[in-house]
Amino acid sequence: MALKTKLWTVETNRPTEVEPERLDLEERLEDWLKQDIGLLSNNLLVIGSQIHKYGGILDLLAVNSQGHLVVIELKREKTPRDVVAQVLDYASWVNELDRDDVEEIAKKHFKGQSFEDAFQKTFGSEPPEVVNERQHVYIVASSLDAPTQRIVEYLSTSHGVDINAATFSYFKIADKEVIARSMLLDDEKVISQRQRARRKATNKQSVRIEEGYLVIEYQNGSKESWGLPEQEDKEAIGQIWEKAKAFARENEATDGQLGHIGNVMRSNGYRIQS
Repeated sequence: MALKTKLWTVETNRPTEVEPERLDLEERLEDWLKQDIGLLSNNLLVIGSQIHKYGGILDLLAVNSQGHLVVIELKREKTPRDVVAQVLDYASWVNELDRDDVEEIAKKHFKGQSFEDAFQKTFGSEPPEVVNERQHVYIVASSLDAPTQRIVEYLSTSHGVDINAATFSYFKIADKEVIARSMLLDDEKVISQRQRARRKATNKQSVRIEEGYLVIEYQNGSKESWGLPEQEDKEAIGQIWEKAKAFARENEATDGQLGHIGNVMRSNGYRIQS
């Protein structure tokens, strides 16, 4: 069943339902979220908006207090298949961003203010040493149809994807505008489902860089290594990355395990081109 928010005013102990209005809600939602991302979550800092990538435009990119990047996409009039495919596509690109990329995106968004300063001001602490270890996804809409709701719940509950959906309803009461938010899933439940999905992965992974080689091995005994090129050779680094991903998938690696390989390479100076 699709999510629907209802609102009542109470006068002389008699509740009266207030009918929602469409107006230009989804066009205004992005501006509201830029001004106050607390409408979605109090644990977010917007660091980019209207980012052109893959022939599309990522609406909002944020970071949370753990340094995880958060993709926020407005559904607008997209079909369920289109919005979910697009938001996961953007998340796959965001997964490749390293600390330098994040700082550059934030610098453009803040018009000169550094990522570190904005993070400190918002969360009261410096950014963690490792940024973008994980990604989270939010779909935002004025209403959520049953197919989109079903897909989001399936990805979260069955595959441990950090995905959630929020709907906003708009009302006018006298001369005041009122907006109400509903979350499809409890964020704490999303986290527990992700952790449960991680525990299902019994083939533990070890990744390290040893004497100029990228070494990956799994609990099942499968092991592979590749000689790493010079750090300036982006093309060769990309080829190693593709080989490493293919090997990981052969061993049924989770998305988190794949992301860890990329993080190990980036943290050792081997920048992966998106």
